[in-house]
Amino acid sequence: MNAKPVLTAIMTTPVVTQISATSSGDGIFPPRASVVFAATMLNLQPAPHCFRPVAIAIRRCLYPGKFAKHWNPPMIRLHPLHALTLWLALPFGLVGCDDSTAPKNPFEPSPSAPKNPPPLTEAPKPPQGAPDLAIDTLGPKVGFTRVVLKQPSDAAKLHAELNLHEQFIKDKEVMLRVDRKSELNWVAVFISELSKLGASTVLVKTETRHEFPGQLRFVPQRALNNPAPCSVVSMVLEDRGTAVWKLSGGVATKYSKGFAGPDLTMTADALKRFAKGCSESDLLFISAAQPIEWGLAYDLGASAYKLDPTHFGRLVLLDEVPTAGRKVELSSGSR
Repeated sequence: MNAKPVLTAIMTTPVVTQISATSSGDGIFPPRASVVFAATMLNLQPAPHCFRPVAIAIRRCLYPGKFAKHWNPPMIRLHPLHALTLWLALPFGLVGCDDSTAPKNPFEPSPSAPKNPPPLTEAPKPPQGAPDLAIDTLGPKVGFTRVVLKQPSDAAKLHAELNLHEQFIKDKEVMLRVDRKSELNWVAVFISELSKLGASTVLVKTETRHEFPGQLRFVPQRALNNPAPCSVVSMVLEDRGTAVWKLSGGVATKYSKGFAGPDLTMTADALKRFAKGCSESDLLFISAAQPIEWGLAYDLGASAYKLDPTHFGRLVLLDEVPTAGRKVELSSGSR
C-alpha cells in the first residue's frame, strides 16, 4: 500500500489541519521522532487495521537498510489517549519522508537554450532608399533581384525592375558598381535602361590601376544632342590593341597590345593629338570588341580622363560596337 496518499488524507482532515496550523515543529514531538512514533502507533489498537501498511512504509522510508521489505511491526494494544497523541504528532512527522526537490520535467528546455523569436505580427517592410545597382560576372542586379541578360528581349526585364525605383533614378545621377570581368554589353544595356527612366548621368565604379580614378561619370548615349563631329572615339580591339579616330570617321590610329593588355601609354599620344583638333567637345566615346571584358574598356576611359579631364570630362559608352575608322551612328536603343 502506498503510504503517502493515506497520510495526505489524514493531514487534510479538519481536526489535523487546525492542529497543524496552530502548532510548531519544535514541540514535544520533533519531526523525525514523530514519524518513528507514528510508524509504531498506527499498528496499535484501537487504530484501524488498514493503517498497518502505512506504518511499514514510513519505517522503510526512514531506515531502508535496517528494515527489510518483509519486516512486520508487532501488534500492540494502546490506550485510546495514546492513539489520540499519535494523531496530534502525525502532521509534524510527515515532512520526514517528503522529497524537497521537485521532479524535473525531461521535456523542459535548458535555460541556456536559444530563445525562439516572437512570431511576426506584420509583413516585413520593403527596404527604404535607393537600391544597390551592380553588375557582376553573372549579370545585372537591382537591389537583391538578379536579371539575366541573354536575349535582346531580356532588357525589358531589367527596365521593369528599374521602373520600381524610378523616384531614385529620374533626373538624378545614379551609381553603378561594375565588376571588371563583366561583359561590356551588360554595362551598355544597363546605362541605356537608366537613361530611359530619366537618369542624367551614371557614375560607374570599377576596380582599376592605382594611378587611375576608381569611378567615372558616363553620359547616356540617348541623352546626347548633336555632339561635335570631331569628338574623339577610342576602343579596345579584339586582339587587345587600341584604335583612336573621330566621330565623323577617318583614318584610325591603331596600336598593338602591350605586355599586360592594351598599350595605354601609346594610346595617350593619339588621344592628345585628336583632342587638340576638337576644342568644341569634351566627349570621349569608348567601346570594346567582343569578347573584351568591361575592365579593359574602363581602363581606356580612366587613362584618358587622367590625361586631360578638360577635353575628356564626359565619357560615353557606345550602345553599338563601332568599326575603327568608320563614322559612328548614334542611334538610340540597346545592343
